[in-house]
Amino acid sequence: MKRNHLLRALRVGKLTIAALEATLRLYLEKRIEAIPIWNMIAISLSDIANRTERFIERLKEKVGDRADIEMLDGCSRIGGGSSPAVDIPTKLVGIVPKHSSVNELEMKLRLNDPPILARISTDKLLLDLRTVFEDEVEEIVDAFDEYSL
Repeated sequence: MKRNHLLRALRVGKLTIAALEATLRLYLEKRIEAIPIWNMIAISLSDIANRTERFIERLKEKVGDRADIEMLDGCSRIGGGSSPAVDIPTKLVGIVPKHSSVNELEMKLRLNDPPILARISTDKLLLDLRTVFEDEVEEIVDAFDEYSL
């Protein structure tokens, strides 16, 4: 590898090593609850359903009749090196704007600051609240302004 030109690009730096050390230290100290991905995985389906229901109520207040919004059954893909194709059941927010396309809405959310990542399936924009922290909910709702739908 020392003779390969990619060595400089692929070498890890101090910040990467520090982040890895901090994460491994949490595992050693058995403080797994401090690792965000494990909290997201551990949320029960009923808790996700409650969060999704509250989010939908708040979003409906914001957008009024400019979109059809519903709760749907779905799966969250864990992904990553050790679990590339592991799915866990979840509840999704399905959104269909009435005055723009689903693709336009997805693009506007992706270009939001900060970006909001969603997926599109069966002509609906889908949000999975399993990956959203409580303090981010209002920011996401606010992104659905009059220009987004």
